[in-house]
Amino acid sequence: MAAVVVVIGSWLLWLVLRPEQPDSPVASMLLDDQDLHDIEPGFRLRLSEAAEEPLPLPEWISPTVERMVRVPSHLRRWEASDGDRTIVAVGYRLQLPVLATVVFDELVTDVSADASDEFTIAAVPGARGFVAAPNGPGDTAREYWGMFRQGGLVFTIFVSSPNSIDARDLNLARRLMERQVAKAPQTPSTAAPPGNAELAAWFAAGTLLALLIYVGLSSLVAWMSDPLRRASPFPADHVAAPRSVDASAITLIDVTSTADRQRRATQVQLAVEVVGIAVAAPAVFPFTWPLGLVVVAISAVMAWLTTVLLIGAERRHAPTRPQRWQLPRRRRLRVAVYSAASAICVLIGLAGTLLYGVGAVVASQLLVLNSAIVGVGIVLIAAGTLLYRHTRRLAAVAAREVLRADSRPIVLYLRAFADDVLILRSARYARPLLLDRLNPRGFDRFEEVIARSLTAVGPVVAVNPPGTRLAPLGAARDTLDSDHWQPKVAQRIHDAALIVIGAAPRSPAPGLVWELSALDGQQRWPTTLLVLPPLPADELHRRWERFVPLLKDTAMAGHRLPTDPAQVLVITGSVSSGWTAITAARRDEWTYGAALVVGAGITAV
Repeated sequence: MAAVVVVIGSWLLWLVLRPEQPDSPVASMLLDDQDLHDIEPGFRLRLSEAAEEPLPLPEWISPTVERMVRVPSHLRRWEASDGDRTIVAVGYRLQLPVLATVVFDELVTDVSADASDEFTIAAVPGARGFVAAPNGPGDTAREYWGMFRQGGLVFTIFVSSPNSIDARDLNLARRLMERQVAKAPQTPSTAAPPGNAELAAWFAAGTLLALLIYVGLSSLVAWMSDPLRRASPFPADHVAAPRSVDASAITLIDVTSTADRQRRATQVQLAVEVVGIAVAAPAVFPFTWPLGLVVVAISAVMAWLTTVLLIGAERRHAPTRPQRWQLPRRRRLRVAVYSAASAICVLIGLAGTLLYGVGAVVASQLLVLNSAIVGVGIVLIAAGTLLYRHTRRLAAVAAREVLRADSRPIVLYLRAFADDVLILRSARYARPLLLDRLNPRGFDRFEEVIARSLTAVGPVVAVNPPGTRLAPLGAARDTLDSDHWQPKVAQRIHDAALIVIGAAPRSPAPGLVWELSALDGQQRWPTTLLVLPPLPADELHRRWERFVPLLKDTAMAGHRLPTDPAQVLVITGSVSSGWTAITAARRDEWTYGAALVVGAGITAV
């Protein structure tokens, strides 16, 4: 899907912002001395020079952009031998054809404001002709302006006449325009330049597509580096049971279809959000207010309703919110500073990437500068989202504080400390916060997936390895005294509503062996989930072979375990009925989330 987003988004972005091909310089397409001699002999070329003109942008465009953006142009001026008549031809080349309409529209607005009359140029579709008013009551001079647009080119013809309405000079302006059209590339001119609303829609489309490409590229990189993808690149749509599992001895539950429904529901929500952004983005521009603000509000309400209707309670239930007021004062200050810094980085990065990278790419000499601005903007977005993630770690409170704030029985997560490095490719488009969706990290820690899926059952609590200074994201943690940790863990095993064991660890640590013995002694198997790690099949088999002997001295030793863990995600069981294996056709966040929820439901029965 990430590859499809990148390909389609890049193609659409190219359609929106495709540049005009610079086949030849503006000077070669502009009226020259020979053209004037053929049409109106007696004029002498006085000036021919290239320049960079400021781009006449609408008022709602940032003044900073106006100061930066200058358009390549070429000007030629001729004077009659008597010095009373002047002809000026100017050509502008813009890299984006859509912005050529901005120049044309603004030129028409400026000239028409002082015009006393308008004339037509039938041979040039979409061209505009104006007769400028005299400067004063006694001034009989007239100025004839003709202008048209072809592709990314804009041409202006100016004829000054010492007389009042002079049919000869008016006809001269028409003929010069016709000759200029013949010299310009034969691309269709635009009869009706787009207005502010249409231009805003173009910029909004470019903005939306740029965001989709950014997220799609980072997701594609994560997909390509995912070891589970390399292990099974084309999973089956649905499997009734792993082939190596003895179905007569083990109860099997396949959650593939459940995970697929949840993923499709979230994809529908994402599609609605994208459509809502596309509708609301043009309404953000000031010239659409107050109606634009109403459109934005309606879009926000519709997005919220879609979330409520489509996403199940287990997906909406967020992990326990960090309570910053319970942090030490110095740490609260760091959290506040880091939060502000991350927000500023992301906002500036978005502004640089979208405004300058999409809206200000209008002249070839600015491509290098704009590319640098886009690069810096992407770096700022990535830095801001990563800083936000670090801020969440700073803001996380200890397990004892979570237990004070949440009176529900806990979900106890027990694992070998060496497995804290386990990661799983994240489904970022399912995250509620934009900062999480824009995070360049394509993976979450496996503990985060477990905590995110089981927070609806109760606060997920774990123990820190000795010497931990800053706990990672996931379960609420605290550090126990190494000499007295066993009684406290035993008490938590007794109090927990659900116990989650990180099965098949890298190495069977003595602490995990003791914890298995403790929960066996308290007869907690009916409320225990064994969660197999997200690893390729070969590595998972090796770990499973080392883990199974740890259960031989427990009350569950008499029941057969799955011999092939490759498609098993979660196992739960009881002494009376044996093991229940929750399987799926693949290992990802969706299937793990569904398996954990189903497993928690089984233990609650």
